[in-house]
Amino acid sequence: MPQPAAIFHRNKQYKDAESIYRSILQQDPKHGESHHLLGALLLDLHGLSRFEEAKGHLLSAISCCPKNSKYRQSLGVAYQRKGDKLEAVECLERANEKDPMNVQILMQLGRLLKDAGRPHRAVEVYRSVTLLEPDHPMAHYRAAALLRTLGKYEQSLVHFRQHLRLFPDHAEAKFWIAALSGDSHAAEAPPPRCIASLFDQYSDYFDQHLVTQLEYRTPQLLMDALLSAASAEALSPPWTRCVDLGVGTGLMGPLLRPHVKPNGLEGVDLSAGMIAKAKAEGRGYDRLKVVELVQYLQEAAAQMGGTGMPEDEAVSQKPEGKGLYECVVAADVFVYLGDLRPAFAAAAAVSRKRALFAFSVEAGEDHSSKSKQSTTGAEVLACGGQQQQQQQSQPYSLLPTGRYVHTAQYLRDALNDTGWHVCVLQGGTLRNNGGKPVRGHMCVAART
Repeated sequence: MPQPAAIFHRNKQYKDAESIYRSILQQDPKHGESHHLLGALLLDLHGLSRFEEAKGHLLSAISCCPKNSKYRQSLGVAYQRKGDKLEAVECLERANEKDPMNVQILMQLGRLLKDAGRPHRAVEVYRSVTLLEPDHPMAHYRAAALLRTLGKYEQSLVHFRQHLRLFPDHAEAKFWIAALSGDSHAAEAPPPRCIASLFDQYSDYFDQHLVTQLEYRTPQLLMDALLSAASAEALSPPWTRCVDLGVGTGLMGPLLRPHVKPNGLEGVDLSAGMIAKAKAEGRGYDRLKVVELVQYLQEAAAQMGGTGMPEDEAVSQKPEGKGLYECVVAADVFVYLGDLRPAFAAAAAVSRKRALFAFSVEAGEDHSSKSKQSTTGAEVLACGGQQQQQQQSQPYSLLPTGRYVHTAQYLRDALNDTGWHVCVLQGGTLRNNGGKPVRGHMCVAART
């Protein structure tokens, strides 16, 4: 092949490169590399609008050189760009057959298998990489992540530990080792980038999966508990200002909106993808911000000063007395925190007296409190069977899912310690997981 063609392609002078490739093929229709490079170039230059032509050249390249794994790999990439996961996997499987020692092909195949819903085969592929390159960190990490989702926790731990050996400061690996080991205090929360990445990827199909497949009930259950507490003894709506912590795609928004005055409903989330989805869906929020929730509350408290309002976010109707919010909500958010006292204290610091704080957690076993009743009769203590046997006596526990469960007694103590008193603490089924109900606590507290 003339040298200028490669130079033009490398410098993204695609029109010139395309002209040279076509010229070569006119002279030699069986020039496999020109078919291969022209097919790849057409996708780069025209995207899927010229997919069939690009595919034709890639198939011609394979026909010219059947043993060439690179050509099959490129065809797999083309199918991947088209969104045809099954064909992409098939091409990479054939490429792997032609060159079974090629780590790049194996890593790409593993990712495609995972995306195509074939995790067991993906694990096999990543393990093949670790046999070829025992210190390949990403192969260990991806194998570990898949094995965890498959419930093979001991095997997952082996690979996470190998990854951590290669990258001793890797926060995500440390967290998952703690989760799989049941060591709650070794990781009080997942690394923020871990949560952000998870929900960024999840944002496009979050609502459909959560509400339809998992029968997610938390927003309505929490709203019912909140309104019950408000009518009983605390601040009744409409509230001047309310913040939804960990807003997600905004499922709480339509429930909260009728009870919050204009310009008073805001939400925060660590995931930019979730915030974008909440905005796109028009869920009724006046302000949405990408930020970690405790950080957001602490920054709001620092800005409040003597007015009880941040200087740059004043609203037309200021609450009476010191405090910014009359209502703080956190639906299915504190499952990603171990010790909740910092979050509770931060929420208290920005809430006015008698403000309401409504949140949900997954329920941990509470041996000391199974038979207790609230002194007001408002509490119903729920005991979940979600944690492992050795974790049941702990106030909160980290599960292999990466989520925390909390006992009712811990919630009561932590709220009392941070300036709240419990109005409602009741059990319920939050959602289903693997066909089984996930039990949780619905809690509403009032600022003392």
